[in-house]
Amino acid sequence: MFTLFLHVIWFMVWILANEGYIGIVKGFDNYPYGLLGIILAIAAVLIT
Repeated sequence: MFTLFLHVIWFMVWILANEGYIGIVKGFDNYPYGLLGIILAIAAVLIT
């Protein structure tokens, strides 16, 4: 359960940072978040 919570927080921070809601971080992965998709795909392969 902790891992699920950690992933949800991570994705929220990633999206908020790239949308400009976190002022100290400049957007680095524009919508549709290609880098996030690649990281998720790699994580899915490593988990299974």
